[in-house]
Amino acid sequence: MNPYAELVRLPAVLSAPGDPLLGAASGAAPSVRETSAAVASSALAYMAGMALNDFADRHIDAAERPHRPIPSGRISSNQALAVGVGLLAADLAVAWTCSGRRAALYSLATGTVVLTYDFAAKNTAAGPWAMAACRFLDVQRGSPSFRAGLWPASLVAAHTYVITRVSRDEVGGSTPALAHASAASTAAIAAATLLTAARTTRPPATQVEQSRASQVGEVSAGGRGTRVGAIRSVGRDSRVSWASRLGEALGVGGASPAGGASDVHEVSSAGRASHVGEVSPTGSGSRTGGAPGEVLAAGSAPQGDGSSWVGGV
Repeated sequence: MNPYAELVRLPAVLSAPGDPLLGAASGAAPSVRETSAAVASSALAYMAGMALNDFADRHIDAAERPHRPIPSGRISSNQALAVGVGLLAADLAVAWTCSGRRAALYSLATGTVVLTYDFAAKNTAAGPWAMAACRFLDVQRGSPSFRAGLWPASLVAAHTYVITRVSRDEVGGSTPALAHASAASTAAIAAATLLTAARTTRPPATQVEQSRASQVGEVSAGGRGTRVGAIRSVGRDSRVSWASRLGEALGVGGASPAGGASDVHEVSSAGRASHVGEVSPTGSGSRTGGAPGEVLAAGSAPQGDGSSWVGGV
């Protein structure tokens, strides 16, 4: 592997973007530009921390991890320091350029905690707290607001604290009490994470009620529209059929289908469904009030006071 890629732990950098993405999902998502900048800043800060960690531990690594880039001589200590500082500067530049002051402040705070951990707090009781603070800030840098990202950032920070406490004893060994406490805290954090996910994905009760009301309204509107459409359709078809039969019964020459349909289809401006009166088989009269045997002109209807042959219901 390239010594610089090994210095910044390049394969492991993919674990960093999850923090700002979690923050972005905690509320109203920021723009794609801001989220992308947060992901890039997170990766840059992670790689800077790895390079500066190797620089700070170069004397310890010479005895315990001689295969690493600095003790093996593949990279000088000054080169490692320059890489780490340059990556922190790039993190700050990306945050300021793409997302503005708030993102730049988070990058500056994260870089400060990284330097504090690598050069001062790593081997003290404050070490796990500093590492937890890094992850807390990393989640917050992707969130739309501090309040929105507070809970998920706290969960990630708690998990990081537990893991760091355990990892500090990976060489010299740990105690059963620490192992049990770590397992219990990890289970509690996992349960809290699941509850948070369930609460986040469940729609509020007001949205459910609004959705139901909307569905009922759509069904009702659809039902009314369907019934009205069906009545009008049936009415039109019935009027055409009765017009033809009426003309035949009264001995009037059959009107053209187009003309008859056009005249018969005329309804009142109120749009009410029409009822066509039954015509007796002998053609002697109609239920609409017309005189028995009265001959109507083909394709026309008497203009009366509402008791024409197409009567309003």
